[in-house]
Amino acid sequence: MDDFIKRLKTFKLITWMGKSKELSPVECAKRGYINTSKDTITCTHCGAFFNSCIYYESNILSMHSEYCKLSIPISLTYDDFSAFTIPAFVARENSYNSLEVLPCIKFHVEHFDLDLFSKVFPAFPKINLRVIYTLFGWTAGYERVYCDLCGIVIECSRREYSLVKARNLYNVYGGKKKHKLSLRNVEIPEGKLVDLSNFHRYYCPWINDITVNHFEYFTNKCISENVGWKIVFNKLIANSN
Repeated sequence: MDDFIKRLKTFKLITWMGKSKELSPVECAKRGYINTSKDTITCTHCGAFFNSCIYYESNILSMHSEYCKLSIPISLTYDDFSAFTIPAFVARENSYNSLEVLPCIKFHVEHFDLDLFSKVFPAFPKINLRVIYTLFGWTAGYERVYCDLCGIVIECSRREYSLVKARNLYNVYGGKKKHKLSLRNVEIPEGKLVDLSNFHRYYCPWINDITVNHFEYFTNKCISENVGWKIVFNKLIANSN
């Protein structure tokens, strides 16, 4: 799985965009390919390359050498996937210790069983932003947060965002706008809000179940329970009992 994720992260919108389901980053990475240049992918094992402007989609498997071990698509499973463990959750949360500000978020209440959410986070509906960022797979770096699995970066110093103190407790039911956070006696600045699920790439395991053969392509609205943030949330619930 780790090798698959490394391959998946090489696919960028600027060099691999507008492809069909058969040539989605997930399908290519399952077959051993990395995105090496515009419209071109290369097998990490046998060196075979595929250019979407030259070959047909059906050629993607036949491009491998006869004895390439990656010519058969791998099966994916999240079992023992290190990113979705409690220690990894704690490590991500600790990465926020030196981060001063974070973009304010859209909190989708409908995503959660609020009674269970209260078990995991006793102060709910007051909560630290860093906890929600952590739950959805975001790790803090220098003035930024990033996803280790799909490679997206959110710059925390950009003025277009509604930037707030990272360590404060915010009420997820507050604010003038639906789902906007609030803090008593503190005005939330105007600016762009971050939807922590929609900022991931659609094929990111944090928000989509890519272990199934026909996962939900080109959308971040997956209802499966087998997605990263839900797996971690369920583990946190089990850990709290």
